[in-house]
Amino acid sequence: MLEIGRLNKLEISALDEQGAWFETDRVRILLPREEVPDNTSVGMSLEIFVYLDREGMPLATLKRPL
Repeated sequence: MLEIGRLNKLEISALDEQGAWFETDRVRILLPREEVPDNTSVGMSLEIFVYLDREGMPLATLKRPL
C-alpha cells in the first residue's frame, strides 16, 4: 500500500525520458530522470519518498525528508 509522505520501497515498472515509473494501487509515480541512479533497470526496487506535487499528483524523490 502506498503511503504519501513516507518512505516506500517500490519496484520500477517502466523507464522513459521523464524518469523511472512506479505503479502501486493503480497509481503511477514518477521519479524524475535527474534523480534516477545509473544502471537502474525495470524490476529494481528503490526506497523512495512519495509526496504530492502542486497539482496533487504523487511524485517520488530519493532525498530523505528532514
